[in-house]
Parts: sequence; structure tokens; C-alpha cells
Amino acid sequence: MNILLINHYAGYPNLGMEYRPYYLSKEWVRMGHQVRVLAANYSHLRIKQPLDSFSVIDGIHYRWISAGRYSGNGAKRVCSMFCFVLKLRLYFRNYLDGFIPDLVIASSTYPLDIYPAHKIAQYYHAKLIYEVHDLWPLSPIEIGGYSKYHPFIALLQKAENDAYKFSDKVISLLPNACSHMVSHGMDANKFVYIPNGYDPEEWTSQCDLSPLHMQFISELKNKGKKVIGYAGGHAKSNALDYLLEAMKIVFDKNQNIVCLLVGNGQEKGRLVERVQKEGIKNIYFLDPVPKKKIPELLNQMDVLY
Repeated sequence: MNILLINHYAGYPNLGMEYRPYYLSKEWVRMGHQVRVLAANYSHLRIKQPLDSFSVIDGIHYRWISAGRYSGNGAKRVCSMFCFVLKLRLYFRNYLDGFIPDLVIASSTYPLDIYPAHKIAQYYHAKLIYEVHDLWPLSPIEIGGYSKYHPFIALLQKAENDAYKFSDKVISLLPNACSHMVSHGMDANKFVYIPNGYDPEEWTSQCDLSPLHMQFISELKNKGKKVIGYAGGHAKSNALDYLLEAMKIVFDKNQNIVCLLVGNGQEKGRLVERVQKEGIKNIYFLDPVPKKKIPELLNQMDVLY
């Protein structure tokens, strides 16, 4: 089978997130399928960006589409979304370069990619899958505080509704999303729940932490500290302010319990500033570590958040 996966933010281990397209595609290739991934050549989630227009990684063919650089969640990111989906809709034959998909997967977090995906699926008489990472536009409304009447939110809502209508199947990383999707027009029989998994090989191979991270954790433990660890994004959706509030309460009861936050994100600067301003003495921040070192990092923690 020829599988086309569209994900604006797709990456792979050497580039950084998003990893799900890579791991699924790697298994599909192992099963004998041909896989093409269409992604933007810039993503705020990656550690570094691809330098070329094409890459072949573990048998997966990536095509990197220029869609502009941006920072934060402002107008430039929205422009990048529109640029990506518009280019796909207009020039998909050039990007596919003779590749004829049997299955098209729209998987870019935001639902606008359903429009080029639907057009491609119709053109090649392929099946269409819409994959939901987060519920958009519900997430920007609930987390970002946007009004449902905002023009961009209204456009996203139409795209979400159309995605449920156009798709042959809807894959969700969220186990309880079916009722929400049905309320927006999805046939319940289309719903399939497939959560994120992990690669057992990565979690059994030994990969030492950097001396800086290892030394910092060792010093805490040598002082008799119990370490609560968090590794991941520092964004509003990660709700780390609640963790900071909890650690303030913990400090009053037991000063030998500390929390170590490892990672990066748009909220990190504000969180660091808040810890300093409020004098929260049992919270520490460290830079992110490569994905292959995450198992060893987590092994060093006493409790995980």
C-alpha cells in the first residue's frame, strides 16, 4: 500500500518532535508499505530544521515544504498554516512526484489540512483518514481564551466539522473524544482510538545523561532530596502552574521534596520568572535532553509528573 501522511509539524529523532508520524511510518515501512510524509520545513517543536527539500529516513520519504518561520502563537504561525495547506492544495502533484497514494492521512493538529488531504484523496481515489491529536478549535477556545465567534476559530470549526464528514475513518489519540466528534457531525462508526505508543528498543538501550544533568540530580540526591520529575513541553496546555502551586504546599510540609522540570516551551520563561518572583525554593529547571536519553532521565527520578 502507498501511504501519504500529511503533518505540518512532523519530525524524526534527529530533528525532534513530532515523533508519532516517524514511528508509525517506520512500522509501516517494516510491514512492506511505501510511505511519503509531507511536512513544513520549519516547526517550533523541532530541535533543528531540515536543510534539504527531501529526506529519506529509515525508508520513509519526507518532503519538506517551505511555509515560513514564526515564533509563538501569533499571526505568523497562522500564516504558516495557510501557506502550508494552500501549497499542498495547489501543488500536491509536484510534491508527490509520481507517488500515487492508496491512503491519505491528515494529521497536522489543526484541522485545515483536511482540505488538501480531501482533494488529494479524491484525485487519486484513495481512502481518507483524519487523525486528531488535540480537539481544535476547542483547545484554543478553552486554553487560549478565544471566542467561538472569532473569524479564525469559526473557520477552524468548519474545518473540524468537514473533516468528520469527509473522512472514511477518524483516529483519535484521545480515548473519550467520540461524543464530542459525534456532536460535530461524525458517524460514531468512524471513530478509532489509537494512543501514542513507545519503541521498546529505545527503552532498553543504555544512553547516559549529559554530565550537567547527571551532576545536578546527583547533588540533589546526595542532600537527601526526593526528586519529582517532569520532562516535556512548557506550554499552557501542560498546566505546569498547578505543579508550581502544589510544590509551594509541599515545601511547607517537607523541604526534602523537590521538583525538576526538564524541557522547553513558550511558557518556560514566565514559569522561571514566577518561581523567582514568588521564591519557590523547591523547583528547578533544566534544559531539554535528546529523546534517546529520556528513559535514563526518568529512571533517575523518584516520582514522575
